[in-house]
Amino acid sequence: MRTWLTGKLARMANGKVLVLLFIAAVPFHLLFKYRTKTLRDVSGVNNPTLDSDFFHTPQTAYQLFGKLDDPSRQLYAWTEITADLIFPVIYSLFLSLLLICIFRKLSSVRVQQTLAMLPLMAMLSDFCENILIAFMLFAYPQVYLGVAWAASLFTKLKWILLTASLAAILFGLVGLVIKALSKTKQD
Repeated sequence: MRTWLTGKLARMANGKVLVLLFIAAVPFHLLFKYRTKTLRDVSGVNNPTLDSDFFHTPQTAYQLFGKLDDPSRQLYAWTEITADLIFPVIYSLFLSLLLICIFRKLSSVRVQQTLAMLPLMAMLSDFCENILIAFMLFAYPQVYLGVAWAASLFTKLKWILLTASLAAILFGLVGLVIKALSKTKQD
């Protein structure tokens, strides 16, 4: 499956698609800014979403939910299972295609395929995280500690995979610069 999927991605990997994905991400960024501001205004919490909190625990999750009113919890839950299920597709495709574009000039197809999977695994973790957070929000005030621990684990996994993806992109860009400099030295 990895070869089939990454083969499809390799055919899509070009500047035009990357620009389109980047532009497609903008409305989601604006929506999430609105959601964060709304939740911050209601809760008084500086970081009112679990998605961006690497260190959240079931206790901090339910403390946050308790500071939100019902309409805010509903807003948070519904955006988790709508916009925040679409956005991971956009950012993971963008990062996977960018990795392929960078590493097709530096390494073997196998390395490209492996690196392109990192953002896709982050996307799957993000999906799991979002569904679990939405479940907890819809069920509130009922407490599900196991679900909260699983959501926290998926948040951590998502951020580890995204950090690895960004590190690979940075590493690849440095490699491209070194390759370009060595080529100009030879000429």
